[in-house]
Amino acid sequence: MTIVDPAFAAQLVTTTGRVHVFDDLAGLAAVVLDGQVAPENVHGIWANLYLTPEQRIEVAEAVFLRSAGLRSPMSSGLAAFGSLAQADSVRTELGGEVMAWDAIVQQAGERADSIRQGSLPS
Repeated sequence: MTIVDPAFAAQLVTTTGRVHVFDDLAGLAAVVLDGQVAPENVHGIWANLYLTPEQRIEVAEAVFLRSAGLRSPMSSGLAAFGSLAQADSVRTELGGEVMAWDAIVQQAGERADSIRQGSLPS
């Protein structure tokens, strides 16, 4: 996969060393939700930091912001931050909702359910 904007990139690494690269956090959340890689086969899941994209953070330690003002490659509007203060600073400027990884995966599941039922949430 080609990474369009490293500020929104993420990766899942398996216990065998295979690296799955994503150019948007929503794609990563969908793969985690669908169990395309069994949890016992996951070595780690990382997201690039929005403010310093050359650095990664484990998703369980990151703070995420979902904002329409964030122009992510797949239009999820999701970005990862290393601290609540950083995410809140960008939220103050762009609006949106500060979230944890579990909430992102949960929302991905709700969106998938809506698509299967033929209606998207507003």
